[in-house]
Amino acid sequence: MGLAKHAEKCLIEQGKTRLKDLINVDLRSFIFFKGMGQGHLEEIKQKLAHYLNGRSIQKRSTIDFYAWIRSLIATLERKKIYVLFDAYELSEMITLSAAEVMEVRRLSSEKRQEWVQEAIKMLTADGVKSSVIHDMQSIVSILIKPWVRERDGLASHTELEERLEQISPGQPIAKKTLKLFSELYFEGEFPLNGQLESVDDVLYCVDRSTRECYDEIIQRASGYFYKADVRYPLEQLVTLLEREMALEWHGYRDGLVTKALRLSPKFRVRKGPTHQLMIALA
Repeated sequence: MGLAKHAEKCLIEQGKTRLKDLINVDLRSFIFFKGMGQGHLEEIKQKLAHYLNGRSIQKRSTIDFYAWIRSLIATLERKKIYVLFDAYELSEMITLSAAEVMEVRRLSSEKRQEWVQEAIKMLTADGVKSSVIHDMQSIVSILIKPWVRERDGLASHTELEERLEQISPGQPIAKKTLKLFSELYFEGEFPLNGQLESVDDVLYCVDRSTRECYDEIIQRASGYFYKADVRYPLEQLVTLLEREMALEWHGYRDGLVTKALRLSPKFRVRKGPTHQLMIALA
């Protein structure tokens, strides 16, 4: 919130590190905190009101990645976090003094790596990792899965990254944050893996049922490509598949067959000479 260092230090020493610790509480009780004066209380009230101006503290349809990361690093050593974040192009989030910047620039490669490891240890301490994983699960459940369902239950890896960027206000750091979280909290995996059904890490299905439908569509479609150079107009192949499945009283919701074929890494869809969409093996 941009508090003065002393007021921020008083709050942190009392474990007040998140907005939820300040909202809907009687701030007057903070006067009993060591080092907290009436002037500090007034500053906290004013800065809190200014920060919340126009912001909803109830259910939201956006993700503030910037604030999320700030909440994780609020009590950590800024210089060491700065060195770690530099590899993810996130170091601009941390303000250092001119002297601190010079200190960081003069670090030997060995010392820099030592600081990186210490920063990772701080960011993966007990409770932090489980908190990030839990929050990511909530984000996927509330903001991502409904959106994927509207897209016939399928979305590519690129589309998911773009969606997260679109619903994050302010600085465009969603992709950078996902990379950081992937390596720190998700064993190098895309943070949405495990919550959506992954197909070769390039395509995601909203649930197991959609994944089973997708697999059947792709298996049936593959049978039409008896030679490597066979090509079909996409619309024609979709019609053939839908007729084949209709004979077995088996159908899918409108658009799913087309969507599965267009997104599948097994096929390649391109415009033909007559600008008609053609499908071939990838």
